[in-house]
Amino acid sequence: MILPEHLQSWQPQADLDKLRAFAQENATLLTLLHEAWQRFDAQYTPQATALPQTNKAYAPEVQSIDELSHSPISHEEMIEFLNRFEKEREHNDQPFGKHVHIQDHNWEIIDD
Repeated sequence: MILPEHLQSWQPQADLDKLRAFAQENATLLTLLHEAWQRFDAQYTPQATALPQTNKAYAPEVQSIDELSHSPISHEEMIEFLNRFEKEREHNDQPFGKHVHIQDHNWEIIDD
């Protein structure tokens, strides 16, 4: 349960009596907020731990930029890149989904 004292950081100009009245009038809302926070807190994973691990073959530890080298990509790597790029292109070509059709009227904008 959210206590009026907890609401003071949200509304520092309000006194405890006013916050108590607000909490009583909006008890359902505050209960929903508290429950939503409990669910979120239980499922929360910090973004830093959710990042994919880098492949050491492609991101070796180097001491200077002079140690970096370039090698051509393999056929399998090219296929993987093209597959991922194709998925991204489909998403960008239809940002509103397949059910929305954007009509292009070839209008020209004339500067005044």
